[in-house]
Amino acid sequence: RENDNAYTSSLKGILLCRSLHTDYSLGATMLNLGSALVNLQRFDTAIVVLNQAEEILKITNGKGPNLMILSLLELSFVGLRKFDLVKSTSEKLLAVARSSKDDWTMGEAYSGLVDYYVHEKKFGTARSYLQKYLEIAKKRMFPIEMREAYNQAVTVDVGLGNLAGCDYYSSLRDSIDDKVRSDRIIKNTQDLEAKYSLNRKQAEIDDLNKQKKIQQLVLRQRNTMNWVLASIVL
Repeated sequence: RENDNAYTSSLKGILLCRSLHTDYSLGATMLNLGSALVNLQRFDTAIVVLNQAEEILKITNGKGPNLMILSLLELSFVGLRKFDLVKSTSEKLLAVARSSKDDWTMGEAYSGLVDYYVHEKKFGTARSYLQKYLEIAKKRMFPIEMREAYNQAVTVDVGLGNLAGCDYYSSLRDSIDDKVRSDRIIKNTQDLEAKYSLNRKQAEIDDLNKQKKIQQLVLRQRNTMNWVLASIVL
């Protein structure tokens, strides 16, 4: 999730492909750029890049719609609150995902449809798609996906006036937030310990190099003195 680095690396990849005058991997690299732009919430630019990536991938791969591109377009339309496009893109994504039996993208499609029907205030229909999304999220047990599903469940239950359900899914969402926060603290601590260890080792190396230089200087001075004494004797 180092999105700035992903964005920069993707641009370098595109420049490299174009300097070599090849479309090989250009579509995939533009797809990576589109993903970084979505994560940076630059949705308008992401849509332009993703559409270009889709055209290139059609030429180079000769396949049907790309699931990742459809998923990222869906997220972009949600971010821009263009809900008619969210609905059409989610339905297209769902159809392609079902044909390829791809659980992850089916979940993304259900999530998009939940967003659409919540916007339309059709909370009963949103609930039916949410149940399907929750089933997939629980089966995959991916924390970020589960958090999004629980967060949508909170919104749907608020719309339905189901306060007990709202409290239940809020607690589940918060427990994931606590775990993610705890994992982040552990990782940051490990990074600090590794950095401290590296700095300590570097200090030890510098100290050894310093001692070695002192020894070489003393030896050089001793040799010089020996030559002086030998000259005096002669």
